[in-house]
Amino acid sequence: MFPTQIYAAEYLPPPWESWNYTKKMVNENLNLFANFDTSHIITACPTCRYGLYEMGGEKQTGRRSKAETTDILIYLKEVLKIDFKSERKGTSTIHFPCHYQQDKHGVVEDIVNENTSTEYKKN
Repeated sequence: MFPTQIYAAEYLPPPWESWNYTKKMVNENLNLFANFDTSHIITACPTCRYGLYEMGGEKQTGRRSKAETTDILIYLKEVLKIDFKSERKGTSTIHFPCHYQQDKHGVVEDIVNENTSTEYKKN
């Protein structure tokens, strides 16, 4: 049985405790994920991936999950190789957070270009 929710912040710690709290939460999530035989931890957004894998993950805790941590769009495109089509018209653009995996920008841009009827405008 898989968890329906991972550990999340119960309260906002004071600024002088925030990094310790981040480490604690990442460690609790890594402990939870260690109980499952899985190849991927899929996050709903790139920021969650960044928090689990980079910012709060290996760089802060010295630990790394045995499963690959990836956001849902990259998982759908690269692992499951799913193509989805949209007939929505107009223009579109993508906001990449500054901490988004630089080597994955093209994958997300390809999803928009190949699977929508919008005119993609790169900022």
